[in-house]
Amino acid sequence: MIRKLAFFFLAFLSFSISAASGEAIVGRVTDAATEQPLPGANVFIVDTFIGASTDAQGRFSIVGLQPGEYLLKAGYIGYKSVQKAVRIIIGDTLSV
Repeated sequence: MIRKLAFFFLAFLSFSISAASGEAIVGRVTDAATEQPLPGANVFIVDTFIGASTDAQGRFSIVGLQPGEYLLKAGYIGYKSVQKAVRIIIGDTLSV
């Protein structure tokens, strides 16, 4: 049986002086039923090579992004992949 993957994220906008650092998307990937973290889950922006793996607490961070709309995809072995559309706007923090 394929388990459901809960995909929580927060688009975190850095207020750095350096324009090269860009914005970031940070979040956490957990089991939908137990809310236990899924270490090693892959989170990436669809149709790019940009992404990250989750740490032991299920947290991830994708940095250096420009403001705009992105489609994120999270996957983990034995779980159904989840996609989530996000929009990064300068000066706002997005919580979904």
